[in-house]
Amino acid sequence: MIERSLAPDWRAVVHDCESVHISLWALLTALHIRIESAAGWTEAWSWEAEETTWLHWVFDEVKELAPIEHPLPEPPYFTMPRRNWPG
Repeated sequence: MIERSLAPDWRAVVHDCESVHISLWALLTALHIRIESAAGWTEAWSWEAEETTWLHWVFDEVKELAPIEHPLPEPPYFTMPRRNWPG
């Protein structure tokens, strides 16, 4: 642990929360931004995408999704409008 760096106490968090969610907005806002206080500092550095981490199993069952049997459609193709420059 780096001196005075803070990390969540996940053993304590599980008593109050079923999951931890980080939204895309929070990720883009906070990733690699150091937050400091009198207790030390922390930063969100290991999140890679919007996600929910479940701390307790809260589901009744697990269902496997059917495979995609057809190719995905091509993304739309956009072109820049042509500009008519004088000359």
